[in-house]
Amino acid sequence: LEEKLAAATAATEQMKASCEERDALLRDGAAVLEQKEAELDDAAEYALQLQQQLQAAQAEREEARANGTPRKNVARMEAKEAEIREIKAEHESAMANASREVETLKLQL
Repeated sequence: LEEKLAAATAATEQMKASCEERDALLRDGAAVLEQKEAELDDAAEYALQLQQQLQAAQAEREEARANGTPRKNVARMEAKEAEIREIKAEHESAMANASREVETLKLQL
């Protein structure tokens, strides 16, 4: 009976250690997930800022064109808009990748 009790106690201790290890891994994973989600929130704010910059640049160009601004100045404005669009597209692609990583991490947890 003492041998069975010792074996059961050893098995219980092993399961307890295993559960504690699993819990620690889950806490670490949850912390990583929380950090990634915060990064996504920051990235979303930046994407909004880029969209606002693009809209402002477009409005400025349209106003300049309506006011008879020389073509080369309007062309510079269009080039700036193109740069903002390119940065925005790259950023949105990175956000999509990060979002997939977050979803994968959620599934793993």
